[in-house]
Amino acid sequence: AGEYESVELDTRWRLKVDGKELKLHPRRGEGMPLSPAFADAFTGSGLLLFQRNEAGKITGFELNLGRARGIRFRRLAAASSY
Repeated sequence: AGEYESVELDTRWRLKVDGKELKLHPRRGEGMPLSPAFADAFTGSGLLLFQRNEAGKITGFELNLGRARGIRFRRLAAASSY
């Protein structure tokens, strides 16, 4: 869970845990449920691959959605409201 930013898309998205489900919340609209695919990977309408630093902390994720591949989101230090 946390807030993530893509410089490439000029947007911020939030990931939230709702019960036992991880949901992706873009700036507008409903949260989209994500399903676990394999270690550090989830699927929704695309594939979301979490990235970790040497200490094992999540630093961001890469989104692959159709022909759009390798869209990077970095984890922000503290969540802000949008």
